[in-house]
Amino acid sequence: MLLNVGPTRADQLLGVETIEIPAGTVMRDVVKAVLGNEAEKNTVIAEMLKSGVVKRPPDDYDDSMPRPAGL
Repeated sequence: MLLNVGPTRADQLLGVETIEIPAGTVMRDVVKAVLGNEAEKNTVIAEMLKSGVVKRPPDDYDDSMPRPAGL
């Protein structure tokens, strides 16, 4: 299972199910569920929950060479 919005190299792989939800949204909800009110009380965590960058690939992006994430 993969959280992603838009095209990904995993689209070509059989058996990979993509959920079209931004991963940052899910991660923020998990932190709030685990920490409860502490997420808002802790200034560092509260700032982290508000920060982040969402950058979509260009419409003409074509990555023809799948490789491990991070490379």
